[in-house]
Amino acid sequence: MKNKKIFAFILIFILLLQLTACDDKISQSVSEQEVSEVVSVPDVSFTESAPAEESEAEESEAEESEAEESETEESKAEESEAEESAPPQKAVETLFDSSYMTGYNSPFLPSYAPFALYDTSLFANTVITSISFPFHSLAKGYTVDSEKLYLPIYVIKSDLSLNKSQCTAENGKKIIIDLTGKLNGVKSGEWITVENLNISVGADETIAFGDTDMAVLPAFLRNDGTHGFWNKVFDTKGSNNHSLIFKIEGYKTASVSVPDINDGITAISFVGDSISTYEGWSNNTEFNPTIGINAKWYPNNSYSGADMSVEQTWWHRVFTELDYKLCVNNSWSGSKVTNPQTYNVRAKNLHNTKENISPDIVVILMGINDFGTGVAVGDYKGAAEPPLNPKTFSEAYGRLIKNIKDTYAGVEIYCCTVLPDEKRDTAAGGEQAYNTAIKAIAQNMNVNVIDLYAQSGVTTQNIAQFTVDKLHPNALGMEKMAEVIINAIKADR
Repeated sequence: MKNKKIFAFILIFILLLQLTACDDKISQSVSEQEVSEVVSVPDVSFTESAPAEESEAEESEAEESEAEESETEESKAEESEAEESAPPQKAVETLFDSSYMTGYNSPFLPSYAPFALYDTSLFANTVITSISFPFHSLAKGYTVDSEKLYLPIYVIKSDLSLNKSQCTAENGKKIIIDLTGKLNGVKSGEWITVENLNISVGADETIAFGDTDMAVLPAFLRNDGTHGFWNKVFDTKGSNNHSLIFKIEGYKTASVSVPDINDGITAISFVGDSISTYEGWSNNTEFNPTIGINAKWYPNNSYSGADMSVEQTWWHRVFTELDYKLCVNNSWSGSKVTNPQTYNVRAKNLHNTKENISPDIVVILMGINDFGTGVAVGDYKGAAEPPLNPKTFSEAYGRLIKNIKDTYAGVEIYCCTVLPDEKRDTAAGGEQAYNTAIKAIAQNMNVNVIDLYAQSGVTTQNIAQFTVDKLHPNALGMEKMAEVIINAIKADR
């Protein structure tokens, strides 16, 4: 019995020693983390690459929390259980992103500024809350210890008509990103993320970056028109052959009044590319103020048969022959489904602001430009929620449908497959992968499919008969398209 008591005492002593050692380790771990943490700058963060979804500070806090709660095996189990049951973080939707681009080793010189994105409708009706960009250097005469290390952003009219004196901090049209005292140790190429912004952009407005007095120079991709930035703002009148490197991840759609679709009117809207455009219609702000900049292709005097009247276009034939009201034709020549401007902006601007009506029906005819530029189709089928920031054609198509549905409750959507493109087709029938994706997504998202590719009679063999350039339909091709779409809508209603 005595031996048992001695043995029990020894065990207790060993356990106490282990607990003491564990406490010391935890204290040391926390202390080391506190020393190694970078001092945070309010609203501004820096990374050496494109901004990650979780900051290092957040990861550090999580690790510290784990260390503090790991004193016993029981608390570890509780923590694990809590982590498993915690709801996932809400993903942040990206409005604009050129962060994937490389080779941006030139400074965005003040003499070139300011720059506005050629697609001036992208930022319309949004409130921008965060902007990221790669830092390059400071303008001549500035050091990291200088005062007024500013990068200005201007909210301007989409037609670029404002002059500089009309943009002030007082009227909210000039926003100063102040990095004074925050650039010590920041190297060229490191990303700067500025948060807690409140840049409100109206329906007929866009934003322009920088000016001739700016001190902070972001990185700049010279002679690259991928994102088409115009330095045609204020006193600088240049071209759109440059790309700025930015990521606008934090934003929210400004409050826009969307009229009820149950108004006794059968209204129809169209979302398309060049095949659905027409001057004075697909870019007429009387329908919706965001479409004024939409690029158009028809009528086109450069091709025989492309200078047709608007009454001969497929979409005009559809709404007139069905005796529907045209709500909006929001089509843009050259546009792709995978452009955020398509699935985030145009998808939410299919209502007629002048007559205060929303579409009962939306017809989508897009995808040929994604195909023509080699965008990956992807394997999204529409069975799950489409990602907020799609990377493939199929994901973006799903997001386009989702945003239309969310904006116009009760709307009926018709997704058209794309016709052959022998102008750019390197492998006959290559569009079929995109059409297969469109049909699968539409079926799984409970919207309608109109198989133009199979039913219009336009094939790779006879395409010259129905188009002006083996891509854009002539009047006969338009008639074929309209007939299929009209019959499909009639059969459904």
